[in-house]
Formats: sequence, structure tokens, C-alpha cells
Amino acid sequence: CELLKIPSTELTVIKKDVLSYLNGSFPQGFDIILIDPPFTESMADEVMTALGQSELAGFSAKIFIEAGKKETLAPSYGNILLIDKKDYGDKHLGVYQVTESAALKE
Repeated sequence: CELLKIPSTELTVIKKDVLSYLNGSFPQGFDIILIDPPFTESMADEVMTALGQSELAGFSAKIFIEAGKKETLAPSYGNILLIDKKDYGDKHLGVYQVTESAALKE
């Protein structure tokens, strides 16, 4: 992936129903998670809620999620905190990071 400067041999692409997948168990968390749910389904908040309850995101992982502008993205989901948000036309991009301090607050 040239954009992230990660060799393709170190990438894992998972093409499955996201909510079913997040209910599984994971031997190790991911460092970078890119989420692009269908805009017509308004799933961004539901996916982030499920991600916040799963073990998919590794310690200090960064999560990037694209959502429709009418969708609400919360400032946090468990120990996953919103660190940046950009608006692009009818979409916005939320950038989250897993933090230990957020985990300690819960």
C-alpha cells in the first residue's frame, strides 16, 4: 500500500460482513484499520461501536472510517478516541486511535 508506505506482504485484507467478523476472536490486533461501510446503510456508528467492543484493534492502533456527512461519529468508542475529523463534500473521515488512558477511564 503505497499511501501508507507498507509493503503488500505485510497487509491483510479481509472481505467479510464486518459485524459478524468483529464478533470473532483475534490472535493479535491490527495496527491500522481502514473502514469504508456503505453510505446507504448508515453503519459507521454501529461498526465503530462493535469495533470498540472487540479485540481487533491492537494497542495504539489507528482507525480510519469514512461515513456519510449525515452520520454521527462519537468522540470515543470504548478505548478508541477520535483524534481528527475531516469533511469532504457529502462524506467525512474520522481518524481514531486506541489509547490506554481511555481504557483506564472505563
